[in-house]
Amino acid sequence: MSGGTAAAGTAAAGAAATGAAAAGGSSILGMLSTGFSIASMASDLFGGIMGGMQESAALDVQARESLLAAKNDELRGKQEANDIMENMIQTIAQQRLAFSGAGIDSGFGSAAALADNTRRLAERQLDTSRLNTTIGVLQRRRAAASSLSQRSGAMFQSIAGGAGSAGKTLTNLIAARQNRG
Repeated sequence: MSGGTAAAGTAAAGAAATGAAAAGGSSILGMLSTGFSIASMASDLFGGIMGGMQESAALDVQARESLLAAKNDELRGKQEANDIMENMIQTIAQQRLAFSGAGIDSGFGSAAALADNTRRLAERQLDTSRLNTTIGVLQRRRAAASSLSQRSGAMFQSIAGGAGSAGKTLTNLIAARQNRG
């Protein structure tokens, strides 16, 4: 019987060792799971920050492009105003030349009225051109301001989204710990 008792003792020791190994194995799996969960949380936070930085940079570039386009609109408007003035000067000069060639004094009567009408038409064109330029520039600047405003919000939303995702992972980790006991 002593051989049977020894065999039973060996079997019991083997079962205890297997149980301890299984408990140790589940402990290692638990640690790995916790490690992966923490890595996932860090990844979520990092992803949120990086996503926010990328979107912020894109909106910053968009704002700069809008401001550059506004400057281009201003320059184009000035060029258009110069072209209108140059055209008016040439038209009045041609009118005076034509009147003087016909022996008509360009400073009186119909000739003077035609020159005044030409000036008024040029002034209306200038006013329209300046108004269109101003509207275009303001629209471009408004777009730039909007992009800069969205930039701050984009960064915050991306970080908040990453933190929220990391929070869910942490909540799941805590719930899994509580379920394991």
